[in-house]
Amino acid sequence: MKKIMLFSLVLILLVGCKTKFNSVIDNGKSALQENKISDAVGYFEQAISISPKNWRGYYWLAMANKKRMRYGEFVINMDKALIYADNDAKLKIADAYYAFTKDLEAANRIENMYDAFEHILKIVPDYNIGEEYALHLGNKYYEQSFDYKKALMFYLVVEKQNLPPETDMVISYRIARCYYETGDLKNASIAYNQLLDKYPQHPKKQIILNDIGKINYELAQDAFSHKKYDEAISRATVVLNIGKPRIWLQDTRNILAASYLAKGDKANALKVYREIVANDPYRRQRITLEALKKINELKNR
Repeated sequence: MKKIMLFSLVLILLVGCKTKFNSVIDNGKSALQENKISDAVGYFEQAISISPKNWRGYYWLAMANKKRMRYGEFVINMDKALIYADNDAKLKIADAYYAFTKDLEAANRIENMYDAFEHILKIVPDYNIGEEYALHLGNKYYEQSFDYKKALMFYLVVEKQNLPPETDMVISYRIARCYYETGDLKNASIAYNQLLDKYPQHPKKQIILNDIGKINYELAQDAFSHKKYDEAISRATVVLNIGKPRIWLQDTRNILAASYLAKGDKANALKVYREIVANDPYRRQRITLEALKKINELKNR
């Protein structure tokens, strides 16, 4: 009986708190509509004290700071709101950031505007940012600050749009380049190859091929070091077929030969070691001397 009474008391208190919380939030929203911002802030702070784990209190306090154009305080309170927000609430928070970007742009607070867009995509990665904004932001980070991680984030938004071929050609190249610059070599390889499939005569074709060669060389090295010999052979073969970068071709042949040898394919290993020697007729490179040694060992087996 005592447990039932205690439970009923707790339930009554919770319902009462919720009713009071909602009433205070409504009072704050009314004050905000009437442009009584100080009063609104007081109501929202009171709501937070009543229910500190309810996202709406922090959200509306942030909105009051938006009204005052206090971007820093807006972010602080939206961050607190996010701690307790569900997916629907997160979308509402992202919408509030998006609305704020327009005010920040109008006030010529461009750096704050950039920051707001970054928050939007962190909260809702597939948020539908207008193409003109995403393109502008991508270009800003790519061309001015060389922040390829941020540039990529915005270019991926632009990529989803129906772009004119001339713009698509540029953006697709920059996406691939951003992957490469941020060290995501596998996605860079995929993006570059898709780019050449779509635009075989891309104006930057030679640069693209050179990058594909670099990427596959690095991936071949990594695969070999992890004893993934089939992948190492595949990656090294791509580099040799492209013929770029030329300064790494001998190293690539060495990876290829060593991978064949590790797989027990002595015939192909011997063939590649001979190619290493043939490409250095004056025996100037250390790798050539090592290849000659391997050839003699394989012959004597």
